[in-house]
Amino acid sequence: MPNRTGAPTETSPDPAAVARELERLAASHSFRKAEQCLRLLRHLTKCALAGRGGELKEYSVAVTVFDRPVSFDSRIDAVVRLEARRLRLKLAEYYQQEGLDDAVIIDLPKGAYVPEFRFRRLPDAEADPPPRASFLPHRSLRMRLAAAALLAVASAACWYIFRARPAGLQVRASIAVLGFRDLSLQNETSWISAAVSELMNIDLGAEQRLRTVPIENVARMRTELSLAPQSAYPVQLLQRIRLNLGSDYLVTGSYLGGDRASIST
Repeated sequence: MPNRTGAPTETSPDPAAVARELERLAASHSFRKAEQCLRLLRHLTKCALAGRGGELKEYSVAVTVFDRPVSFDSRIDAVVRLEARRLRLKLAEYYQQEGLDDAVIIDLPKGAYVPEFRFRRLPDAEADPPPRASFLPHRSLRMRLAAAALLAVASAACWYIFRARPAGLQVRASIAVLGFRDLSLQNETSWISAAVSELMNIDLGAEQRLRTVPIENVARMRTELSLAPQSAYPVQLLQRIRLNLGSDYLVTGSYLGGDRASIST
């Protein structure tokens, strides 16, 4: 595990092993069309390996990686936080699929910009490996289809929200993604609901047409209202949620398995 500056320790992978893992990530299907995520990951990894993790702050990352001016204000421009979320999702996607057997793992903990490098705990060499090679491609395909189904439905909801807004509205409306309940009862797709929630939050706020309520605020609201995950909410409860979050729109839904998903706005 790296220390607080991100520099490798005696028990973490050496820089050469981390560099090889970074190149595997760069060549993967998960990062093929995620140039900004990869650019961010390269910068964070380089600084961490050099022992300069303490320098990785939101402002410095915005200026160095995303070419923001010295007048950058994180209260107005959330590019670093949004791309960091996307990067965490891409890393999770990679290590759930293509990188399932990688010996080294690069991780970006929530709330930080200093990556962690660690070895994956592999089974004993004498133990028989699980017979997953024959079905792994099919599982990967099912997972991708499931995520694609939810994203397609989410995209349709985003279009509807933009279309339904009054043309003369000048102040940006706010929207909160309450999450998606996984009803598939399949362990291999348990990550999809959380991933789609974050991706939808990012997409809704990408063009700054809507103000997205931070996922952390939604989590706090759930605690305050003792709210369990649901695929649909009663009208009175929705009113309480809107009041708590100060949000104009709410989005929720469920993943049913395969290519079936539902969404409510």
